[in-house]
Amino acid sequence: MAAAQPDNNKASAGGDVAAGQEKYAATCAGCHGANAEGGVGPALAAVKDWSLEDFSVSLREGRTPEK
Repeated sequence: MAAAQPDNNKASAGGDVAAGQEKYAATCAGCHGANAEGGVGPALAAVKDWSLEDFSVSLREGRTPEK
């Protein structure tokens, strides 16, 4: 049986927000948009509703579940 995943929801997540914003701007925003609104990659708000299989397919095949 797999170990429980850590709780990464916004209310309990910790860390360096400024460093995360810098990392997102440098590595993610080019595809997902400066405000996670989508572009080449999907809007990140939609990703929260994906199943693990949807997410895995997206990473492996480079397409969103809707496509």
